[in-house]
Amino acid sequence: MKKEWLKNISRDLLSLGSIVFYILVVGRAMIYPYYLFLTELLVAAILLFAIYLYIKEFDTYTARALILTVLTSHFYESFTFSLFAASAFILIVVSSVYIGNDKKEITKGIIFAVISLIPALGISFYLSAKYGISNY
Repeated sequence: MKKEWLKNISRDLLSLGSIVFYILVVGRAMIYPYYLFLTELLVAAILLFAIYLYIKEFDTYTARALILTVLTSHFYESFTFSLFAASAFILIVVSSVYIGNDKKEITKGIIFAVISLIPALGISFYLSAKYGISNY
C-alpha cells in the first residue's frame, strides 16, 4: 500500500513537467499578456522540441519541469517562490528516479533544458534591453 501511494505521488509530481501543464502556463502568459515570459516559454519549448526530433532518449518531463522552474522563478522575481519551485524540481527528479527512469536520461533532460533555456533567456534580455519590453 505504501509503495502504491509513493508511486502515485511521484507520478503527480512528474505531471508538473507534462505537455499539458506547460500549455497551461503558456496560456496563462497569453492572458495578460506577459510578452517576455511568453517569448521565453515558446523559445525554450521550440528548442527542446528540436532537440527531441534528433535525440529522443532523454527525460522530457524533467526537461520541461526545469524550464518551467527557471522561467517562472525568473518571471516572479521572488526568492521565496524560487526556493519553492527549486524544491519542487528536486522532488520531480527524485520522483523520476523512484519511478524507474534511467538516470542518464534524466541527466540528459536536465542538460537539454539548460541548452534550451540559454537562448530563451538571451532573447528575453535582448528584447528587454533593446526595445524596453517588460512583463509589467
